[in-house]
Amino acid sequence: MKKMDEQPKVIYPHDLSCFKYERSDDEVDRSSILDTLELHFAKGETSVAVHGDEGIGKTTVLNQFISRYKKDSIGIFLNAVNGQSYAQDNIIIDLYRQASYYLNDEESKNFQEAGKRDLAKVFYFLEIFLQKKGKFLYLIIDGLSDIPKRDHYIVDEIIDLLPFTSRHIKILLSVDNEENLGKLVSKKIMRFEMLVFSKHETKLLLPDVDESTIDSLMRVFPAVPGNLKIIKRLISSGMSAETILQDYSSTSGSRDLYEAEWNRSKNVDDSSFEVLAIAAFSISPVSMESLQNIFSKSTEEIERLSDHFGYIDLSAELSSNLVFRDLIKQHPDCLYPPRFRL
Repeated sequence: MKKMDEQPKVIYPHDLSCFKYERSDDEVDRSSILDTLELHFAKGETSVAVHGDEGIGKTTVLNQFISRYKKDSIGIFLNAVNGQSYAQDNIIIDLYRQASYYLNDEESKNFQEAGKRDLAKVFYFLEIFLQKKGKFLYLIIDGLSDIPKRDHYIVDEIIDLLPFTSRHIKILLSVDNEENLGKLVSKKIMRFEMLVFSKHETKLLLPDVDESTIDSLMRVFPAVPGNLKIIKRLISSGMSAETILQDYSSTSGSRDLYEAEWNRSKNVDDSSFEVLAIAAFSISPVSMESLQNIFSKSTEEIERLSDHFGYIDLSAELSSNLVFRDLIKQHPDCLYPPRFRL
């Protein structure tokens, strides 16, 4: 029975998206970068591309930005698992669904039938609405650089969908490099270079590590969030920061950290890797119950995997696991088990 004082759940436009990024527990608030992006938009910029190497935290920053402006934001966080996960038709439907909800304060009944013209039309009416209200809407796109080179044309198709000529729909994107940007190069867009973690941010992520050791870690390994989160997981698994510095600090940098993490998983049996593969690469969220049904394993058996795989979260509800997938994508030779190589 519903309680009388229970408040109805507030739904924001991005809540309707199928392309969402799940915030991790060890995420560090990067308010200074958010404030800087906000300042650029306030000064009149209409399009900003957050630029930086993989693992530097672009997706996290964009997700924190959309969380800060959840009432006035729509967006997609692409996850290039396979072609369907970044198909143009799916992206059109998703953006149309969010944009029409923002415009009408209710969900469209026929959003699944939306096409290019419908999306262009809703962006047109959004611009008029925002202009009359004196408001701005943020449109956030993450993951364009993750689309494989063989599907490079899709990047151009997605860029063609975006309302770059609008003055009241502000566009915020993330990019890794110049090779996979396609038509984005020709757009008038401000480039914002992502910064590595400051010492303060590193201490927030590694609160139990003393200051001198943090200095050493930051000297040896580039202070990008991806590296520091691996260090945190290794320390949580029982490895000391001193051991990490002593045994995994060659010129290979982050590659050594990935090897250190993978070495903890070498003796896991094939069935465990199969569970890991489903949890890591599923397009849609995977529940603990579904893993139990697929593999006829108990909750305890599946949870035991977390002792071997510190880089994947085997919690009650699982989303596609970016950590493991990125780890394999960046370092397939040293990390991918031979029996799973194509």
